[in-house]
Amino acid sequence: MVEMVGNGSSATSATTSSSRFISNNMTGTDGATVIQIMDYTATDKHKSVLVRANSGSATAAHAGRWANTSAINEINFNSSLPAGATIHIYGIEA
Repeated sequence: MVEMVGNGSSATSATTSSSRFISNNMTGTDGATVIQIMDYTATDKHKSVLVRANSGSATAAHAGRWANTSAINEINFNSSLPAGATIHIYGIEA
């Protein structure tokens, strides 16, 4: 996963083998996150993901690859979502 995070006065970037999509540097309860998983049903290629997130204190962009050809049929959200969080999942049928 490639990660870039900025808060208006400083910026960082890193690479990691972590599968997390949202940076630990993202703080605050207001914000939005968009996660795009390309070709999630494909069984002949690795999956790539783009994430854009913002909160009251920072903006982040992430890019990654899941090195597996299995179709993605499950998405898990951890318990650190703030109370009242809303999740919308959209799919585009090709």
